[in-house]
Amino acid sequence: DLVLADGPFDLLLASDVLYEHHLVSKFFRSAKMLTTAAAEVLLAVELRPCGVDLSEAIVSEAKKCGFEAVDVTRKLKMWVTPMPPELKIPPLEERHRIFVATKQSADGLPQPVEPVPVAKRKSHQPWKDLGEKEWYQRSLHFWSKQDATDAGVLDGHLE
Repeated sequence: DLVLADGPFDLLLASDVLYEHHLVSKFFRSAKMLTTAAAEVLLAVELRPCGVDLSEAIVSEAKKCGFEAVDVTRKLKMWVTPMPPELKIPPLEERHRIFVATKQSADGLPQPVEPVPVAKRKSHQPWKDLGEKEWYQRSLHFWSKQDATDAGVLDGHLE
């Protein structure tokens, strides 16, 4: 109820929320309630053995709820940078997938996007207040005192 009170939303991001195929239809029914007519859903999943092809289930269940879901993993993989080996982050595997789902109108076409007025915001640029040279000297001074490991950068928090 609290989420519905803040919605509807133009963008829904979800990762690691679909562990079994029976959750797919529930997910897209909820996404339909939470999103605007022109919303996009970005869904990251790990294809786990669950008795059905989860990628096919995502596409078909999305369609039943008025979304068109497309697997965009291959398009996005070219933008993934390799991680330094010392971080011990496992590489993306074929089972890691990313889908983009867009709402469809009754005629099967994407919903037209209506422009939303956005209030102008003044960006915070402290280097302009202090002067770029002073700002970058302060930054250099701070980082030169830090331990050049994940413990130093993350202030001792290894997560």
